[in-house]
Amino acid sequence: MLHPRAFGDDWEADSFALSKGEIIRIYRNRQFAIIFRFLARSGTLLDHPVFKRLVKDISFDPKCREKTAPTVTEKRKRNKIEDSPLPMDEMDELKQITRTAAKRLGITSKTSHTKRLEVVEMEIEKHRRVKGATQGANVQLATELGAVIGQCFSEKLAWEWRRLKVGRDPASVCACCPERRLVLTPGAWVPGLLSSKKQPVNCLLTFNMIDYGRLPPTRPDAYVRIN
Repeated sequence: MLHPRAFGDDWEADSFALSKGEIIRIYRNRQFAIIFRFLARSGTLLDHPVFKRLVKDISFDPKCREKTAPTVTEKRKRNKIEDSPLPMDEMDELKQITRTAAKRLGITSKTSHTKRLEVVEMEIEKHRRVKGATQGANVQLATELGAVIGQCFSEKLAWEWRRLKVGRDPASVCACCPERRLVLTPGAWVPGLLSSKKQPVNCLLTFNMIDYGRLPPTRPDAYVRIN
């Protein structure tokens, strides 16, 4: 009853309940994701007239409960993912870039991670108002801000800097969560934020949602990109 008919077979559907009065339904294809939130203003969703017809016909028998977890299978063949540690020289370079950016932005070791991301977002908004910025300046700023963002995820959320190669695409430097559920690619995220004024600057929101466990659940080794 919660399934919109506009989605075809190329969209994967998933749903889960956050509470008795809130259900999240997710649709994903190769390029986009859409999230629907069904929220009851009072009581539970089962009090809604749409669901009352179903509730009266539903019965629960504890003896029929399935005790084993279902097997998760991929619906389509996934591209091969090569996950390798970042070489030491590249890690040292990344740390140097982060220190340089932090100094320029007034970030210190005592600056909270949320405050650092607020500074990053202000810098992005500031750059969007600059006219005639050179390509070199854009690349340098994107590199610096991307390093700061990734370092926040690394220090606060225990994410790891890795080099990932997906299928035939070139390898990229990413920050990955320990279970490899989620992947952040600052090198692709920040340039898009700098160049497109229509794209929401949601670095802090993304960080907070992960920190509070509010993102949709994913399986280990799914390598789902969040940017």
